[in-house]
Amino acid sequence: MAQTESVFNFHTTMSGCEYAEQIEQRVKEEEREFSGKKQSGQQLDETHETEGRISVFLSHSSRDKPLARQIAHDLLMANIDVWLDEWKILVGDSITQCIQRGLEETDFIAVLLTKHSVESGWVEKEWQSQIGREASTRQVFILPLKADDCIIPVLLRDKNYADFQGEYADAIKRLIEAVNGHASRRKSAQV
Repeated sequence: MAQTESVFNFHTTMSGCEYAEQIEQRVKEEEREFSGKKQSGQQLDETHETEGRISVFLSHSSRDKPLARQIAHDLLMANIDVWLDEWKILVGDSITQCIQRGLEETDFIAVLLTKHSVESGWVEKEWQSQIGREASTRQVFILPLKADDCIIPVLLRDKNYADFQGEYADAIKRLIEAVNGHASRRKSAQV
């Protein structure tokens, strides 16, 4: 829980512009580090970055990239690994193969629901690919994140969502608690 609180303190100590600039800087640093490992031939783990950590595939429209980056960063700050397209798909990679592998290897899919994403065929395919997984296991895999007054797709309407239309800090806290809570339920069910 202390990790979650540090994320929120981070938000309250700087303006939105300062925060966005800091995210951009950290993303650039991570990209340089990742690129350096690729160029030097170091072995990269194509699945989870840290074994045993919870992972989330962040499905979003490219038009919602700034908010997706912010959410991804805050999940990382809470020790939750994130599959974000711009962090995982390199020039020359097969986009569909990378997305498929990302969906198979992550624990959850967080769907950033906006007017842009509900119109996106990619986003729809990503979250719909997990419907069967939820039905067959009776466990939660799809985590809706509502970011504007879009119409929620029919198959997601009965799900509780993290509301990013209001206070960001409250929504990210609910998302982090949901990821950790559902992961804990899964572990309990396996024992």
